[in-house]
Amino acid sequence: MNGFQRTALVILCILAVMVCFPDYPLGAGWMFAGIVLAAWVGVIMVLAVLLGVFGLDRFDFINRVVTLALLIGILYSLLWYFPQDNKPAPIMQLQAGQYPSSQTVMQGLKQLTFNFDFHRRNIHNQNNFINQKGLPPAEEKPAPKPAPKPAWDELDIEVEE
Repeated sequence: MNGFQRTALVILCILAVMVCFPDYPLGAGWMFAGIVLAAWVGVIMVLAVLLGVFGLDRFDFINRVVTLALLIGILYSLLWYFPQDNKPAPIMQLQAGQYPSSQTVMQGLKQLTFNFDFHRRNIHNQNNFINQKGLPPAEEKPAPKPAPKPAWDELDIEVEE
């Protein structure tokens, strides 16, 4: 595998963990995913240079072992450190026998989607946020005040000739 394929492997692992364990805070989950992606891409780049310098990139067996080691390291770091709301780390959930159900997978897929219903899109419409958890309910705004009358309508100006 080359560096691009290994980077795609990192992205797929991140998305799989985000879908299977969707109880993450939105800001912290995406920030963690970006930091993990950057860190593992850096590791992949260093490994590619080292394998190229020593000429080990020509051997298919060594490439497979390195890719398998990367996959194990990526999944271990994701499952151990992925942030969760009021729940233990995903690896602790798996050890306790709490495996992802179809409902949690559907919830995770729903969090990764975007609301494309542009006919009803309005900044004050709650339907824009149907696939995002943790957002506060829409606030009721008071009715707008009527526009004030222009000042020249209230002036009594008499012109003498």
